[in-house]
Amino acid sequence: MIRIHREKMIESCPYGAMYFVPPTYPHKSTFYKITMICDGESDMEFYSRSGGETKKMRLKRGYAFIITPQDVHNFVGSDWTNYCFRDVYITEDLMKRLCGNISDTLYDEIMGAEYPPVFKLTLNTLFSIVEMHSVIAFKPASTENDAIHKVIVTYLLGAYLEYGNEKRNYPKWLRKFLESMEKEDFLMLSIEDMVKSVNYSHSYVCREFKKYLKVPIKQYIIKQKLIYSCNMLTQTDRSLEEISARFNFSALSNYIFLFKREYGLTPGKYRREHQIN
Repeated sequence: MIRIHREKMIESCPYGAMYFVPPTYPHKSTFYKITMICDGESDMEFYSRSGGETKKMRLKRGYAFIITPQDVHNFVGSDWTNYCFRDVYITEDLMKRLCGNISDTLYDEIMGAEYPPVFKLTLNTLFSIVEMHSVIAFKPASTENDAIHKVIVTYLLGAYLEYGNEKRNYPKWLRKFLESMEKEDFLMLSIEDMVKSVNYSHSYVCREFKKYLKVPIKQYIIKQKLIYSCNMLTQTDRSLEEISARFNFSALSNYIFLFKREYGLTPGKYRREHQIN
């Protein structure tokens, strides 16, 4: 049996909400929403829009998907320890307008796909959106909250479009390399070993990486290491020395220097201001 989540369900929180235990039954909504997996992972079942086979995907932190009123989907799993996702709710009128602001064909592309569109956010983008969404989640409608909500939806739609372009344009080795960088054990390697894993010459990898991503590979890797370290600072009690060594920084002083250059404050101060109790 397919359950329907109607707009009345979101009257008190029109901008979205955060959940730790998802609905484990086939369901659809009368409104649009973009779901972001913020922590943990689960299997997702997406029903074909044309009556074809159900598509099952394993989604983890950083993945997002767009659900329209024509879609039926289901979270599959039994252990929701450390699981968290956010729904950003969107009315049909707003969805059409914001899609149109980005691209004349974006709305038709989203609606015309066989399954709900799935895309991946960089951790930096995920953290930025979560921070903005935390301000308005579960909040009633207001002019100020409307403005923040539009920024979030535009940001997510732009990320979806960019992800599709990257998948089409990046060579296979680069896509695989970027996917590996979403794994903590890969980020624990030295920059040299990360580059060696590609099995092309160091100079070729560095040159091609900069050509596609417009930033030097060393700078990109350091930023990803720092992003992951932020999560460890706020969600664990590991010492700065442990975190620095875990991500293969040459020394604690180097980690502190790079962190402060990126975020404008030391890791210790970041932990004090953002640590989850």
